[in-house]
This record gives sequence, structure tokens and C-alpha cells, in this order.
Amino acid sequence: MVRRNIYTDVIVLFVILLLFSPLLGRNSLYLMLAYSIVSFIVILLFSRDPVKASFIGLSEIFIVLMLIPMISAIEQYISQAIAYSKRLLFWKALYYTVVSSFISALLGVFFAVPFGYAYSRELLPFRDVIRSFIEVPMMLPHTIAGILLLGVFSKEGLWQISLTDTLTGIVVAMFFVSAPIAVNQMIEAFNHVPERYEHVSRSLGATPFKTFLYVLLPMVRGDIVSAFITSFMRAMSEFGAVIVITSYPPIISLYAFRELSLSGIAGALAVSTLSILIMVPVIVAIKLFIRRRSYGRAGTGEGV
Repeated sequence: MVRRNIYTDVIVLFVILLLFSPLLGRNSLYLMLAYSIVSFIVILLFSRDPVKASFIGLSEIFIVLMLIPMISAIEQYISQAIAYSKRLLFWKALYYTVVSSFISALLGVFFAVPFGYAYSRELLPFRDVIRSFIEVPMMLPHTIAGILLLGVFSKEGLWQISLTDTLTGIVVAMFFVSAPIAVNQMIEAFNHVPERYEHVSRSLGATPFKTFLYVLLPMVRGDIVSAFITSFMRAMSEFGAVIVITSYPPIISLYAFRELSLSGIAGALAVSTLSILIMVPVIVAIKLFIRRRSYGRAGTGEGV
């Protein structure tokens, strides 16, 4: 109990310093690094556990690197962000971002489920080669991913179908870079479902379709939801592939880039701050939803 309280006190004080660190300017960097060292020493003295002390110190540094840009933006540009919230164009950009991300994530899961099953059951020839190509968009610079799409979806492209300045073009770009994430998750999900369940279901008279629908899908339902959420969040953040294909209708990333070009860093940070204030509660709600589902499944024994 004593050790746990020490950990709590150290982290709480760390968070307080982190919240006020932007007021110190450049000196905040030295302050946070010094505090991480001090917390390491304090925890080491009380717990006599160098592993825990080291990991907490490194975690604090990681938290600083990840959170300080957002905290700094919120504290310095909150008033400008409120002003931007009154602009209709921002809410249009947010609407197009959410709609296109939702559709692309839905398409990603729609194709990832059958592909993940076919891959895990070794129904595809050269499956590792195919999977490697599918994963390429995750490693490519996304501007290159957008250029590859132009080679197909443009008047000069393979299919001579132009998606320039259309919502469909945004969806296609988001789908291309986010679908591999859903594919990988569904492959891992089906890999953890023993094939014997299918054999038992078939031996009891169920058709292949009913076996998949009533036996396999319920077992990977949580993974499907997770794949959708992950793909959705990845699509929401896309910029490189989208801007190569289209600049209209605007999405949040394009709108922020537009403000950076027209209004400078202050306008772009105001848009970014407003985006953070909207996204953080959404992410927290999603995490709580997933946690409640996990606790519910554990309590009822589902998936055991």
C-alpha cells in the first residue's frame, strides 16, 4: 500500500508539472527531465526495485514527448480555437472527415473479415506474398500511396475513372492506407480460433454459411469492432494520400494545412487545438465502450 501511494504521488505531481510546463517555455524541458530523474531516485529508494523505477522514469519522458505538443497548443490557442468553432467550414470539414473515415473503415472490415479467414485457413495460394503486398501501403510514404492511386483512378490512369475533388476519392485514399490494419487484426483473430469448432459445427448438420455466421463470427466479434475502430482512427488522421488525389471536399487535415498556408502557424494551431478538444472525449468514450464490452464478456463467460 505504501509503495502504491508513492507511485500515485509521483505521477500526480508529474501531471501537475506537465500541465503548467508550457508556461515555463524552453525551461520546461529541463524541468521535466530533472523531475523524471528525481522520481526515479525516490521510487528506487522506497521500492528497492530498479526495474519499476526505471520504467516509471522512462514512461514519464514518453508522456512528455507525446502530450506536451497538445497541452501547449491547448493552453496557448484555446481562445483562437473557440473562434474557429464558429466557422461553418470547420464543421463541414469535420463532417466530411467522419463520414469518409466511417465508410472507409466499414469497407476495410468488410473485406478484412473474409480475407482474414481465407488467409488463416490457408485457402489462398502464395498467401504470404499477397499479404506482403497488402501491407505495403502501411510502409510507403502516403504521398506515394496517393500517386499509386492516381495511376488507377484518374483520367490518365488504368481505369480512366477520375476521383479528383470527390468524397469517393477521399474514401478510396483512406481505405487504401487503413485497410491493411484491419486485415492484420482479422488474420490474428482467425488464427486464434481453432478449426475444430468448424468441424464440430459441420458434423452437427450446420451449413458452411451457418457455421461461419453463428460459430465463427461471434468468436471474433470483439476483434471486428477493434479492427473497425482502429481503421477509423487511422483514416481520420490521413493527409498525404488524400491531398494527392483531391483537395475538395475539405477534411480536417486538409483544412488545417490550408490554414497553415493562409494564416500561418497560429491559424493551424487553432484548428489543431479545436480538433484535439473534440477528439479526446471521443477517444475516451470509445475506450470506455470497449472496456465495458470486455468486462461484460468476461462476466458472462462469453468467448471462453
